[in-house]
Amino acid sequence: MSTIQQSFSQGNIETSTNPMDLAINGGGFFRMNSGGSISYSRNGQFTIDKSGYIVNTSGARLTGYPATAAGGITTSTPGDLHCRRPTFPKSTSTSQVVCNLDGTSATLSAAGFNMANTATYNSSTSLSTYDSLGNAHRFPCTW
Repeated sequence: MSTIQQSFSQGNIETSTNPMDLAINGGGFFRMNSGGSISYSRNGQFTIDKSGYIVNTSGARLTGYPATAAGGITTSTPGDLHCRRPTFPKSTSTSQVVCNLDGTSATLSAAGFNMANTATYNSSTSLSTYDSLGNAHRFPCTW
């Protein structure tokens, strides 16, 4: 073999179930930082590490320009991209749902409400609630 040549031609962009996967359409590279050593890659398979940094499969951190609190971009020196973990409000044991009831809905049987029987209520929706780890749970609301 006399030479090795990299091919940077456009590959297929495919849908992924990982919300952290990114694709480059056209030319360009992802800038990565691995302990101060800068490298470039076209592989956009990323995850978030335990410290909240966006990393590739080797643990190198994706770099970019940081956003300000107001949503602007600081175009100085690229830095490691970090995702802040969401903060949740103080826990509570109550919730309030406010809605308008349809006055033209049929009056239902006096047999009582049964969540498993849709004939005992006119409408339903759900409310997202979150546990102490930030996991969402659906809470059904019916009327």
